[in-house]
Amino acid sequence: MIAEMWALWQQKAGNAESEYEDACCYSEGFGPFCARAAVADGASTAFESQAWVNLLVRRFVDAPGPRLDAVAFDAWLGSVQREWASASAAAPAADSIFSLYDDDRAQEGTYGTFLGMELGGLDGNGTASWWRALSIGDTVLFHVRGDALVGQSPSMELRDFARGPALVHSNDDRRQADCAAIVVDAGGPLEAGDVVLVATDAFAAWLIRREESGSPVWNLIADIDPVSFSDLVTTLRTNRELVNDDVTVLVARLVSDPVPGIGAR
Repeated sequence: MIAEMWALWQQKAGNAESEYEDACCYSEGFGPFCARAAVADGASTAFESQAWVNLLVRRFVDAPGPRLDAVAFDAWLGSVQREWASASAAAPAADSIFSLYDDDRAQEGTYGTFLGMELGGLDGNGTASWWRALSIGDTVLFHVRGDALVGQSPSMELRDFARGPALVHSNDDRRQADCAAIVVDAGGPLEAGDVVLVATDAFAAWLIRREESGSPVWNLIADIDPVSFSDLVTTLRTNRELVNDDVTVLVARLVSDPVPGIGAR
């Protein structure tokens, strides 16, 4: 099998595309018979949060990337925080209009939620295939087969979104507390036709609401095109079914390998 991946997204209503604060990055051929992706949600209240989460997702899919366990992620996060600190220290010198207010906010650090996932064992007929996810916060992975939800990480109910999520901070002094909130889950096997979705909080909450109400929409989201997705988000916001927040959904569809034995692109 191979994983075909794409991203759907929409900025907050009333905002320009440049104000979008989520981030998504993926690699369909991360390794032999393996795909990898990450989705993150920068906090609107934080300084330069989009730049921080963009760095996180990009470094996650850079080879070799961290193993999906708490110890390896802790060490990897430390290296990304050092990269961020180095770039931030250079910013005031490079930008003559960098204000004292901005400098104070930069010292406070920035933050967002994060979910990194890997699809592996995609060789052959996929009987040994699996997904694995590591998350901090309320970005959620859904493993879908047909119109049935067969796996989820982290395990959340609709009411859980009312609480403030755990966050990944750019400041090193927050790393121990951040990594204490790590959730690691795994599932499988994967089958041709399965879809793995990763959604940031606003859309994840809507998907879970539909699942809990007995009216799931998994097939709809798995097959939707970008224009229809944008129209759906607009309609849901108008009907007050969706919080006005940046929305991102990564879609990974498992398909039969067109060239048997390759298993990844």
